[in-house]
Amino acid sequence: MPVELVGVWELPIVRSVMGLLNLLLIGDLHQWALLNLSSPLDPEVDIPWSSIWAHACYYIWCWRNYETFRHDFHRPSMPGSYIHSGVKNYLEAVDVVGAKVSRVGYEALIGWMPPVEDWISLNSDGAS
Repeated sequence: MPVELVGVWELPIVRSVMGLLNLLLIGDLHQWALLNLSSPLDPEVDIPWSSIWAHACYYIWCWRNYETFRHDFHRPSMPGSYIHSGVKNYLEAVDVVGAKVSRVGYEALIGWMPPVEDWISLNSDGAS
């Protein structure tokens, strides 16, 4: 197991889903992600495994970036507990806010207009 993951998977449910980790190690990343996202609740803590897994992936990514770019950063001494706490805080916030927040979108028809004759057009805003 990579050093970055040591201590992260100390949550009780991990014992029942170690096969999911094996999929990652043999290289089937897509199947590994799908199985983690569709796994059931942890019966011991009543938290969806998909939430624990998603938060763990997020924190590992953040910690790796912090270690790369912030020389004074140190990972939590108990990363599994840190992740578990983050998941609980997230789920409590979702309960307080209520149902999922929906985003309102709109359709805007846009397009490129050629310049008038003998003129050139230069894109200066970074859009393509």
